[in-house]
Amino acid sequence: MKRQTASEIASGSCPGIGLPFFRMPLMRRDISRQHELLMVLERRYPNQVFYASPAIQSLPQFNISYGLARVARDSVFFSPSDIGPLPDDLNHSVSYACDLSVAYFCSEPVEIKPSPYQKIESVLRHGFDDASRGPLGLVAEKILFDVLDLASPSMRSAADGLRDRLVSTAQRFDEFDLDEANARRKTSIDLLVAREVARIDLGVEMVLAQPK
Repeated sequence: MKRQTASEIASGSCPGIGLPFFRMPLMRRDISRQHELLMVLERRYPNQVFYASPAIQSLPQFNISYGLARVARDSVFFSPSDIGPLPDDLNHSVSYACDLSVAYFCSEPVEIKPSPYQKIESVLRHGFDDASRGPLGLVAEKILFDVLDLASPSMRSAADGLRDRLVSTAQRFDEFDLDEANARRKTSIDLLVAREVARIDLGVEMVLAQPK
């Protein structure tokens, strides 16, 4: 945002916010349950569910960031639970300073805490050392269960068809590790189904990572 007429600037209700600044709109409560479901997921997977929003001020800067494969590093992350429940069906957003020093949940400004990429990376790397998570196969089953639990009835009904298509694809393409054990293939399919259901029905991009 670059104009003095922006409500955050004109009202003076967001100390520390100056021009230019960023504004991230949230999905309205009467249109989608996305924010509510993100908070549910965050309770089940602490420090692993975030809104991601750019900290890039221009198209040339984005092109440079994209070319260097560092768009995630040049983004800022917000905890859905820090934002809290949406109070009504009106438009709400998160406004934040370009230096990421401060952020506000609006329209009635409430200060919240932005998290830079480096902090998220540190938290996730620490999670790799958590032996309590159990074998990958069990983790994949739990993730799929939780995602389907939050999905709409129609999406849950479509999940079996999605699994069948993925299995069929796995039988035709080498990149699905045809020579691996059936258990390993099932784990891959569980994660792929969970990722697609989350993307299509919840509007959530699920990032899968593992330590080297």
